[in-house]
Amino acid sequence: MRGSSAPAAANLPSLPDALHYRGSCDSPCSCEILMKAHILTSILCLSLVTCSAAAANWPQWRGPTANGSVDDPAAPATLNPDENLLWKLPLPGLGSSTPIVWNEHIMLTCDIDGRDTVVCYDFNRKEIWRHRFGKSVQARYKTASSCNPSPITDGTCIYVYFKSGKVAALTLTGTLKWEVNLQKRYGEDTLGWDLGTSPVLADGKLVIAVLQNGGGSYLASLDCETGKEVYKIARTFDSVEESYDAYTTPIVMDVNGRETIICWAADHLSGNAADTGELLWHAGSYNPRGKHNWRVIASPVIADSVAIIPFARGRSLAGTRLGETTDPGTGGGLWQKDSIGSDVASPTSRGGLVYLLGDRGQVSCLEAASGKVHWQSQLPIERIRFFSSPVLAGDKLYCAATDGTLFCGTVTKDGLKDITTGRIPGSIAASPVVVDGRVLIRNHTTLFCFGDKPGQ
Repeated sequence: MRGSSAPAAANLPSLPDALHYRGSCDSPCSCEILMKAHILTSILCLSLVTCSAAAANWPQWRGPTANGSVDDPAAPATLNPDENLLWKLPLPGLGSSTPIVWNEHIMLTCDIDGRDTVVCYDFNRKEIWRHRFGKSVQARYKTASSCNPSPITDGTCIYVYFKSGKVAALTLTGTLKWEVNLQKRYGEDTLGWDLGTSPVLADGKLVIAVLQNGGGSYLASLDCETGKEVYKIARTFDSVEESYDAYTTPIVMDVNGRETIICWAADHLSGNAADTGELLWHAGSYNPRGKHNWRVIASPVIADSVAIIPFARGRSLAGTRLGETTDPGTGGGLWQKDSIGSDVASPTSRGGLVYLLGDRGQVSCLEAASGKVHWQSQLPIERIRFFSSPVLAGDKLYCAATDGTLFCGTVTKDGLKDITTGRIPGSIAASPVVVDGRVLIRNHTTLFCFGDKPGQ
């Protein structure tokens, strides 16, 4: 039944003997055993999804665990309009934000007749409500919109953020609770391109990261009931010109026993206390030569208490331990690779492994703690890019290219296998959403829902 919870994973199958190995890694043989055991453990985490509950909600841009990964045994093996399209819905305005889902309601933002708007639908394509705000601000980039940031919900309200600077809270029935404008309150947007940072929830508050050049970067914590400022903390790191700019979204998680807002911008990864905004630690600079145009778009992903950071405009990738102040320029951090990366698409992770989608369709599987590349697979593409971030549902990896080509592959210990393709018209920047066996794909004008039909 859709929306129901599967039983708890109480009786997992026994694991192979290799996974119980407790020897030391003092010989090539034992090291090989440990490595294979780790890979096998991660693959089993992908395949044993029938013991876990499928995601019934998708409350924010990167899903319920903020890493683009869910357990869903019913996730389809293809996204093809000719095979398993359940429905499509023309939207009333343009937009590129990723939808969110709560209790079988789909909520998304769009620009309707030059006004910032949030709309709610059910899975029968019925519009439940919409709320129109004031005038939108036109996007600069051709594949962007005035509403790139994705909404977020705490199950009580939905919170939205627009390029115009508007931040608002609405009930799940569409009643406006409050609205503020950060640009009027704190200063104008100085980003070189279009706003891309989505809001997050931390310490029961709504947090917006404004990450821009001109000395105007900050974290703003707002009361979820009133929109009033709880704190505003300047984010000040040394960078140069456009390299100050970031279109990333923070990650909120416990680090060393304290809820922390993890932010990647201006060549530095930082951790701020969620309750006070205090800077707790930072890692950087990841731009030791002072490149002036290293703006960052891809957000980090966290795996095994390691932040995986794409940088250098898609040419490099680094791993750094959370909670430690380090300088990679002087040997700090865990590892760095200068032959692999992603400029726009954010990585996903599961079981200590990270899955990275390069801008030209190369999928890489790395070990978070060491940076070891286990495999690389190439999606069958030509001259297209990826602005949408990949999503992992069980052992299925979904990738959506800018030209509307949709890929699904099965993650194995040897690579991405059984890759299927489909195609929808129009340009895609939003990321896939997986809820209870269904996959939502949004292009600029239409919402598509894929899933296995009865009898398939």
